Amino acid sequence: MKINIGELTERKTSAMYPNLTIVNPNDTVPVMVKILEKGDMQLLIEFKGVMKVVSTISESAMNIDKLLRTCGQLIYAKAENKKYIINDILEYMECISE
Repeated sequence: MKINIGELTERKTSAMYPNLTIVNPNDTVPVMVKILEKGDMQLLIEFKGVMKVVSTISESAMNIDKLLRTCGQLIYAKAENKKYIINDILEYMECISE
């Protein structure tokens, strides 16, 4: 059996909604992702114009608060045409209650 490395590293997936995008990734992201509560919401990072799914997390306010404290700003997407810039936990709570 022969493994095609190019195909393996270029796997693509569709965005699922809701999802959360880290706008400004930093060195703490890998550590943070490991300690977040797992769930069904995709956690995405855009790096050099490419979107990558790094994890699936719960929609818990605790998870969002941890990410906001380390990454600053997030984008919460309820649907393809419904995206919100999140700067604090209150903005997140307003978005999910709509």
